[in-house]
Amino acid sequence: MRILRKTNRLSAQLKTKGTKCNGGKRNKVFHAKDSIIYKIATVVLFLFALAVNVQTFKLALSDPSDGFFDKEKGAHFCSALNALSYEDLRAQQLKKTTLESEVIKVFTAPNSKGTVLIAHGLNLRPSAMNELALELRDRGFSVVRMSLQGHLGDRELFSQVRLSDWQEEFGRAYCVAQALSCDGDVSFLGFSLGALLGVNFEQQNPNAFDAKVLFAPALVSRYFTKWLGLLSWFPKLPIPSISTKEFRANDATPIAAYNALFESQQALESSKISPTTKALVWIDPRDEVIDILDLQTWLKKRDISWDLRSIQTKTKSGLKHHLVIEKNNFEPNDWLDMVSSSENWFLKHKRVKSEDVGCTVGR
Repeated sequence: MRILRKTNRLSAQLKTKGTKCNGGKRNKVFHAKDSIIYKIATVVLFLFALAVNVQTFKLALSDPSDGFFDKEKGAHFCSALNALSYEDLRAQQLKKTTLESEVIKVFTAPNSKGTVLIAHGLNLRPSAMNELALELRDRGFSVVRMSLQGHLGDRELFSQVRLSDWQEEFGRAYCVAQALSCDGDVSFLGFSLGALLGVNFEQQNPNAFDAKVLFAPALVSRYFTKWLGLLSWFPKLPIPSISTKEFRANDATPIAAYNALFESQQALESSKISPTTKALVWIDPRDEVIDILDLQTWLKKRDISWDLRSIQTKTKSGLKHHLVIEKNNFEPNDWLDMVSSSENWFLKHKRVKSEDVGCTVGR
């Protein structure tokens, strides 16, 4: 009993003022706020918040209407960009890689109904978009499938990538598509990051596209991806990929790439211009990266009336619910219905009716 009373008395002291030791000096009871880890984390979070606010301030100062189009003259920026031809742009990319299958590629169709520019997702092999490109070509569309820096096996360039690099590559690929088009008009199909870059491009260049079809667009992303922003000061730090090995461009995605993606999202968030063309959006409600409810909220907040359609992939594991551009992720009829609906969307929203445009292009 005596031992028990002493134990209770000691516990009470620990809960209140602490115990006497070290020559009668009183030690303070440990608190989380006193730990060095807590203090370091607080400083890091403060600096991150400060960096985000500075970036937002810079974006607010910039004119979101500044782009590549001359609004008064209607002149297209490609004429002033010193745009490269398809062959030159392809040769330029081949200097950076031995993966010929991944560089920019054109799929031509006789009596073309229109031209579609295709953009891939983050750390996705550009060639993973070839199935959709071939489907559209077989339906009478000419297609330009672009490749973004860091997705050609060039890991060092991937760790150095900036949003401006992707924007320039997007613009040059657009110019290739515009030159390929019989009437100068271009439609757009983008997946994830590619969809985000396309919407950003149109924000800066109103009426750049006849129509848009977006697959799981990364206009918003799930909350857990935001934590990667805490690592923004370590651009070369690789984050291992959990995407399907056959589709990923690299085994890891550097923080530099996430920084560029977040910057693109922030630019879109800060812009006061709503996308001008209609869009057909495909997304699986179980998408591991994009929350369909957040996407609906994003659209509603901006009074954007896009056609948002949910689709069901048949996979039950991995990140494949996000890969809504992969044919094997669907039942055959579901895939065909999605492709046919996308084709009809492009034809319905083309500025010039396809039957009046048909022409033959070749490369």
